[in-house]
Amino acid sequence: LMVFLSLPLPLLGQTPGQRIPSRERVHAEYINNIMGGINKTRADWGERFEDDDLENLMAIYSSDAPVILPGEGPLYGRDAIRAYWEEALPGLGATDTGLGDLDASGQMAMVAGSYSLERRQGNGAIVRESGGLITVFEQVGRDWLIRAQVFSGPGAG
Repeated sequence: LMVFLSLPLPLLGQTPGQRIPSRERVHAEYINNIMGGINKTRADWGERFEDDDLENLMAIYSSDAPVILPGEGPLYGRDAIRAYWEEALPGLGATDTGLGDLDASGQMAMVAGSYSLERRQGNGAIVRESGGLITVFEQVGRDWLIRAQVFSGPGAG
């Protein structure tokens, strides 16, 4: 009995010949699973942004999400974010977001990267803008929602 009690807990449920994955492998699989969900949300956000699909764009944000834009005060919650994007989206065109870094813990993940977008000027000219983008995601069920977004640069919408 003393030998049994002195075994590490992971070995107690292990069948003979079974190898316990390393901590690094478990972490890599965890990050890989998170990346799948986050990449889907990022792709959905870009598609809905470019299509001016405001209702479905708002479904990606958590209900109390803050969004911080250059030259603007913070927007708190879907109503404020919706009001801003409702006015800004028609003047914006193609967008792209890049991923530079990812950190995750539990049901939260942070992605640091960049954005670029096209803005239509009053004279019809299209100007490309870019800057930094930090997005915090939270997992709700199987979905990853935007919990917070911070855009930096000359303009973001």
